[in-house]
Amino acid sequence: MFQSEIEQLLTRNPDAKVRLPLFRDEHGEPVPDAVMDALDDDDRLALDEAAENFLPRRFRGLAAQDTGPDIGATTAASS
Repeated sequence: MFQSEIEQLLTRNPDAKVRLPLFRDEHGEPVPDAVMDALDDDDRLALDEAAENFLPRRFRGLAAQDTGPDIGATTAASS
């Protein structure tokens, strides 16, 4: 299922940012990226850390790649 979701996403948008579809709503639909992006950094980190325990080893650490700017990178101005 994960592989087919990724293939569908990349078919619709080849430049899409790929996220692990771990977080779903009560209907089983993926939580929209906008909702995940709006989470406080501490809350997002807590979710990612809890979810990592359910991932196969080959996917562990991928969620952490999506948590913020790279080390040494700066963020864009907010205002």
